[in-house]
Amino acid sequence: MIARPAGPTGIHAGVVQGIGRRIVRGELAPGEILPEQGELSRKLGVSRTVVREATKVLAAKGLVESRSKRGTVILPRSDWRLLDPDVLGWLTEAGLDPEFLRSMFEVRKIIEPAAVRLAAERATPEELAAIQSTFEAMSRAEDEATYLDADVRYHAMLVAATHNDHLVQLVAAFGPALQAGLRAATRHGWEWPDFVEFSM
Repeated sequence: MIARPAGPTGIHAGVVQGIGRRIVRGELAPGEILPEQGELSRKLGVSRTVVREATKVLAAKGLVESRSKRGTVILPRSDWRLLDPDVLGWLTEAGLDPEFLRSMFEVRKIIEPAAVRLAAERATPEELAAIQSTFEAMSRAEDEATYLDADVRYHAMLVAATHNDHLVQLVAAFGPALQAGLRAATRHGWEWPDFVEFSM
């Protein structure tokens, strides 16, 4: 049963969050049909308008699709907007699997060589000094917490030094998931020296 959102405020967001989390956790499987709006509104104790608007939001995130004569269908993960902040948050809550972590790190490895080239051309002397100092802190790290803190700062500084707003925003979209991913890596049996090598 889909839990009813608590409180009189944030009802619309609560419906989005509740259904979105269930989809990401696999409780609502791809191809499954959501109850029709009237039934869903009764189950949740909200208006049809709230359900309709929440469904539109979930569709924009790639989680569901309204189909003629079928209703609202749950979509497979390949259709999800994985850079959407809510979707990333729900994935993190559900526990990031090793393949997802590797995929994120691979994207970073593709983007960062270009970022390094741009930063080398455009960074101020102060930015270059800060990047070098933070990289050295990463290299000297002897424990996970120290490494993770330096890693997050290093990559943020590197991208900021490109002075390319589009690139900054693109990489920022990965930020929360990458941070969660680095921490989750140890829960999947990666010792921190292993993912130091993988992520640098």
